[in-house]
Amino acid sequence: MASDEELEQQETNPDAWVTVLRLISPAEVAIVQSVLESAAIPYVLQNENSNRILGFEAAYFGGVRIQVKKADAEAARAALQEQNGELAVTAEAENEGSDGL
Repeated sequence: MASDEELEQQETNPDAWVTVLRLISPAEVAIVQSVLESAAIPYVLQNENSNRILGFEAAYFGGVRIQVKKADAEAARAALQEQNGELAVTAEAENEGSDGL
């Protein structure tokens, strides 16, 4: 469990990773990867392998999490919104109090 000091640093750290999307469909994940790569926004995927193995059942485990650095979060959301408004659903509630990993 993170201490209050660690949580405060993560909230203000522009290099902390935050979740901008949670997806289940491998096709949607591929689209998002393409959009972020085209916008030159670094990203990481969490739970990608479980999604590949479990398919749509991975939804029970939260699906694939698309994370970007906090400093790039707004640019990532804007790029995704431009591509497809339905994909650009943010995961701000998930980021509240998370460790950003």
